[in-house]
Amino acid sequence: MSVKKLSDELAKILDFLNIRKNENVMMHCNSAGILQFGNNKKNYNIFWKILKKRIGNKGTFIIPTYNYRILKTKRAIKNTKSEVGDLTNFFKKQKKFSSTKNLVFSHSVYGKLKKELINSNNYTAFKNDNNIFQKILNNNFKIFGFCSPLNTATLIHFIEEKNNVPYRYNKNFKIKVSNKIVNYEYFVG
Repeated sequence: MSVKKLSDELAKILDFLNIRKNENVMMHCNSAGILQFGNNKKNYNIFWKILKKRIGNKGTFIIPTYNYRILKTKRAIKNTKSEVGDLTNFFKKQKKFSSTKNLVFSHSVYGKLKKELINSNNYTAFKNDNNIFQKILNNNFKIFGFCSPLNTATLIHFIEEKNNVPYRYNKNFKIKVSNKIVNYEYFVG
């Protein structure tokens, strides 16, 4: 598929999703959404160029770059790859993106609210007032799934925790960070 045709198709998708200038956007994704237009990772760059232009200078874009392996290995490793897809790792490497410091639920962030979002909590998935998920709600982020179902989005688990659903519970994980052990709390199912 030509760059022009791909750009037009992706723009139509963003039109359909009603993504507008200067909006705050969170995307859950599957790289298949981009690669369906041709198995070429250069398509990621085309998608980002269109999305960046769409949200403009006053918008913010975030994407999950989670690493569940930390819960199993019980130690934090700097600059780990995202475990939630190839496209998330693409965004993690982009200039002008920064990653939140949360051990498990890190997000790559671009745009106006980057500084506020980067300085979110580190040692809990959902607790405290400095929580990125609460900031997403407070700043009226538009959330969309690009070839990814939203019923498994971690933001849903945050809302479940806020409502004390009976089928989830808080679990503490002891994780080694540098030379100290920290307690990481997560509302698991």
